[in-house]
Amino acid sequence: MLMRPSKATPKPNEGFLAIQARERWSTSEDVHYRPGHFWLAQLPGEREVRKIETRCTIEGVMFSAGDYLIRIGRFFDRVASDTSGLTFEEWTPPDESSFVVNATELHAVNFTMTPTTPPPPLMEVRRSGRRAAVVSTPPQKPPKEFTMDRLVDNDIRSRCW
Repeated sequence: MLMRPSKATPKPNEGFLAIQARERWSTSEDVHYRPGHFWLAQLPGEREVRKIETRCTIEGVMFSAGDYLIRIGRFFDRVASDTSGLTFEEWTPPDESSFVVNATELHAVNFTMTPTTPPPPLMEVRRSGRRAAVVSTPPQKPPKEFTMDRLVDNDIRSRCW
C-alpha cells in the first residue's frame, strides 16, 4: 500500500525526523555518542510512505509485515567540533542515493531546527515616484547546517533505548 505522496515542499527548517541509531554511523560520531543517540534526517518534498505486506529487505533495511517504509530526502551528521552535539550538517552519500528507513525506528517526527545561517533579508525595490515594493530575494538553496534546541534533544533521547 503506497500512501499518497505529498507534493508540499517542507520549509527548510521543518519536517525533521529523529531515527534510532542502533550502531555508530561513522567514527566522527564517537565524540557525541551517549545513551539515546539518534540520526537526523529530513523528508523530501515528495514523500513516499509505503506499508509493507510481507517480510522483506529493501535497500538493505529489514521490514516485517505491517511495517512502513519511509523514504528520506536529506541526512544530517553531528558537527564534530560542536562539543554539545547540537549542531548538524547535511551529509550526502558518495553515490547521492536516497535512503529508506523503517518507521519503527522513528523516535520523533516533524520537529523544527534552527538554521545556523539566517535567511537573506527581504530587499526593498523602489519604483518611480513615492511608491515602493518589497520583494523577496531569489529562491535560495536549503540551509546545510542546523542547530537543535537542547530540550528537543533531551526529549528525543528519552524515547530511545
